[in-house]
Amino acid sequence: MGPERNGCRELVGFHRAQLRAFSKRTVAIGAALEAGPAALTAKGRMRAGDRASLATRDRKDPHAHPRGAA
Repeated sequence: MGPERNGCRELVGFHRAQLRAFSKRTVAIGAALEAGPAALTAKGRMRAGDRASLATRDRKDPHAHPRGAA
């Protein structure tokens, strides 16, 4: 694993293009952002990114046990 950046780590030994190619979530968020309005302020882009991130996230199973086992 690479160094921590914004609370996340990337796999080492891969180029950024390779990581992007296999990140389904990144592709889904990018598509959601492209479908939105083009002229946004920096603050508007950040908010749109937050909304797209939540909209593309799989929903949690309300019946799942928090530790993975009942």
